[in-house]
Amino acid sequence: MPKPARVADLFTDRVPESAVFTAALTAHRAYMDATEDMSAAENVLVYHGVGGIGKTTLSERLEAWSNGESPAVDRWGPPMPVAATCRIDLHPTRGQVDMVAALVSLRRAFGKVEPRWPAFDVAFAAYWSAIRPGEALPGADTEDGAMAEGIADSIGELLSDSGIACAGITPRTVRGAVHKARTQIARHRLFDRYEGFEELVRRCGDLPTPDAPHPELIIDIAHLLDLELCGWEGPHAPQIVVFVDTFERLAADPRRTGEAALNELMWRMPNVLFVVTGRHPLDWYDDTRTNLPAFGRAAWPGLVPGATREPRQHPVGTLASEDCLRIIHRGRELYELDISDPVASELARASDGLPQFLDLALDLARNRKVTGGAPIDLDHVGGSLDELVMRVLADVPADEQRALRAASMFPFFDLFVIGEAAQVDDGCAQRALARPMIDRRGSQVFPYSMHDAIRAAIRNSDHSVPHGWSDRDWRESAEIGLSALHYRHRIASEAMDAEAALAALALAISLVSDQELTIGPAASKVYEDWLSQAIVHGPSIAGLRATLPARAVTEMGRGIADFVAARTTEVTVDQSVELLTGVFESAHPLRLPAGRHRGYVLRDAGRWDEAIAAFDEVIEVSSTPLNCYQRASTFATARRFAEAIDESTGLPAARAESIRITCHASHARFDDYLDRRRQEVEKLWAGRRQREALAGEAATHRWRALLDGRVDRAELDRLHDRAEAAGHLTALRDEYSARLLCDPAAVIPNEDERSWIESVDRARNRGEIGYRTGLIRLAIALYSDDERLLGELAQETRSRRHRRGRTWIPIECVLDSHGYRVDAPPAQWLEPYSVVRTRWRHHFDTWLMRVRG
Repeated sequence: MPKPARVADLFTDRVPESAVFTAALTAHRAYMDATEDMSAAENVLVYHGVGGIGKTTLSERLEAWSNGESPAVDRWGPPMPVAATCRIDLHPTRGQVDMVAALVSLRRAFGKVEPRWPAFDVAFAAYWSAIRPGEALPGADTEDGAMAEGIADSIGELLSDSGIACAGITPRTVRGAVHKARTQIARHRLFDRYEGFEELVRRCGDLPTPDAPHPELIIDIAHLLDLELCGWEGPHAPQIVVFVDTFERLAADPRRTGEAALNELMWRMPNVLFVVTGRHPLDWYDDTRTNLPAFGRAAWPGLVPGATREPRQHPVGTLASEDCLRIIHRGRELYELDISDPVASELARASDGLPQFLDLALDLARNRKVTGGAPIDLDHVGGSLDELVMRVLADVPADEQRALRAASMFPFFDLFVIGEAAQVDDGCAQRALARPMIDRRGSQVFPYSMHDAIRAAIRNSDHSVPHGWSDRDWRESAEIGLSALHYRHRIASEAMDAEAALAALALAISLVSDQELTIGPAASKVYEDWLSQAIVHGPSIAGLRATLPARAVTEMGRGIADFVAARTTEVTVDQSVELLTGVFESAHPLRLPAGRHRGYVLRDAGRWDEAIAAFDEVIEVSSTPLNCYQRASTFATARRFAEAIDESTGLPAARAESIRITCHASHARFDDYLDRRRQEVEKLWAGRRQREALAGEAATHRWRALLDGRVDRAELDRLHDRAEAAGHLTALRDEYSARLLCDPAAVIPNEDERSWIESVDRARNRGEIGYRTGLIRLAIALYSDDERLLGELAQETRSRRHRRGRTWIPIECVLDSHGYRVDAPPAQWLEPYSVVRTRWRHHFDTWLMRVRG
């Protein structure tokens, strides 16, 4: 018997859709050729209709058809070819859009037309090297490296035109090459072609970081592609089509940030045709949609109900009776089913045009043929959608039923997780995942999913149906599945596989958001369960935010959503504090981490008293050594050293010593500081705490480079490679400082890397320089004997007087000793300030004598 096909696969020769698409292409071509004032966007074609009607199949077929890649379809006729296409598939999302991936897809499509798009390439390379430091350009590591080659060629050509030597663009040289393009060739014709281009390239290189990617820049970068397309030389600019599928997924985010991003992308790229498929029409014409960058009838005339000009919105709708009947006849022929014409007609009528109904009915009929052999009547294949789901399950062996029920708990899954959750053997799980109920998704990690309507029907059933599960059964299966995800998360984390770890974490959050579960213990006593610890130490909070369930039934799920949102760049400091306060004041397992992180947020913002008060509240609930240590550490950060030492007296010896040596280091007294820090770093590496270990090792190298210069250069190189691979910006900045302090003559001429370090520092400090940039500038000014640089550093130091913690003390003391006013904040000195200042001056004078030889 042939492999089961879905209704969407059987119903692919609809004439109106191909004709509509051709008409939209023709109209958009005329729009591109004739329109100069693009105050109204006429570049969005929408197909909308119920789930399962075949919109995704239609979208994919239209793309293949327009590219000449699909066989002839009855009555569709020859395609109207387009220059290139790309796809933005929203099915895996939870209301968010990976705009970086969308930008990469767009550039790949444009690359099919022309290998180089210089304005875009320079801006994109600057942005990419900022958010993915050290990582190769997209596609560089694949067989199809055309995009990466095109971008590298654009930058290389730009430098070559300007007389700047360029020996080839590699991952390590992208950042430097872009910096040269910015700083040395501002008069190049490329920078004069587009208004504001030089400033955009500067922002792309200076503002984003891996932690704060500034997605608003993506739209500006994409707009460059449209501008270059608009300036195409020739009678017609190439026509490029972007297919956006499963648009309804964006409604899962109540703030609609993903929808707003795509709205602006389509508005800023009028020369590209966007073909949107989803369950609902777009309401961007609504003048009350003020949460969108572009809205209103004047902006989107083609989206207004009743519009007659293409491109516009078209309902795909439920299947008409004749379409239902045609699909049943096709299935009857394909599977050689004994369905009479009267039964087929009744089945078509009973379906009410629902594609899922026909999918299930045909599956039932196929099972009936295998098991019974008697003619199939309506009693076998009729009923409601939920009844059909249950009837299909009834025809499935009991062990496979368990696997399918387990699968319905997850938005996506793989063989291992389903086998564990259902407690069935591998062969049974494989047979279950071969059923027509199961779909394949594009991801290699957890590659299976189940249609939402079928998943809901199975998940909402209870013990009253044969082999049905009680609430206890559902809970026990979910808890076993949660344990399996814990295992998958641990294995992925140990292998440094961030994508797999993040996906396992997202599935675990989905489970605990759907029902109350018992979660296994954490490896650390600081956390109540492993999931809370994994969230706090997760590979990517921004990535986790995009995968959260749209709606959480449980308090656990709601608390996780608030905690994650508070850790992103989407909220202000005050909003973050409000969210974390709500979690802290609840009984949530993340309440103590939320309380601590509220203190971190306030401490990073320089709001010392509020941070101490926040830690006081945490300690009142749980006076653990960690919480008490963070309070004492905040006093030290705020230069209240006497109070920090007093606070540390009640801490365990190791933590008290850590506070003591931190305070003494601020006074330029290092004693056994370096040896103790080295021991701490070794423990961190042994405990696989990579992020903390990288930061500690880099900071230790930085201080050793200043104090005695005994730094192993091979160790520095290894540290650099590790930090760059992990995207650890703090470690990279400290490693650079160590190299500079070891050999300023060799490092100072490299302005490219220093510019990037400063851009990261400013991004982390709301546009102002941080102490790392201050230290680098101080070392360069002293080594170069440059009074101007010292004066400028003193001025910038004064400008952030109220946000300078203890880390600024070395800079202030040295500047003050050279006669520059620094307006030092109040401090509880453990020794006279004059002694501290002299000691810091001595350290830097000794360093200067050593590096000057």
